[in-house]
Amino acid sequence: MMIIDIDLFKSINDEYGHAAGDKTLKRFARVIRDCFKEEQTDIGRWGGEEFVVVCYNRNLDETVKIADELRSTIADTSMTGSRNITCSIGVTEVRENDKYEDAFGRMDKALYNAKLSGRNRVEAG
Repeated sequence: MMIIDIDLFKSINDEYGHAAGDKTLKRFARVIRDCFKEEQTDIGRWGGEEFVVVCYNRNLDETVKIADELRSTIADTSMTGSRNITCSIGVTEVRENDKYEDAFGRMDKALYNAKLSGRNRVEAG
């Protein structure tokens, strides 16, 4: 599973207004959905500018590869006017005997590490 966060999203609202920010979120969600249309996934907005994707029948390495392809697609897609955005992604694999908090904690920490490492990155935890 992965958590995806738009990098520096507040700057979009500040520069273009909240209506543009809302359009960016909708476009971002469509790109995520389109990237996973061939995969068995559940996709949802976690809050603000974060989305969670649960990938079924994929191991950690495969999920990291898919996440990096998504990250690259996002960076290459115009979202707000002619402006491109980037995203950071934290990925983890649900382990046997994991509680929700365990898997989510690893995924969230991986996202945090991606942001600390310069954004526009995928990190696994």
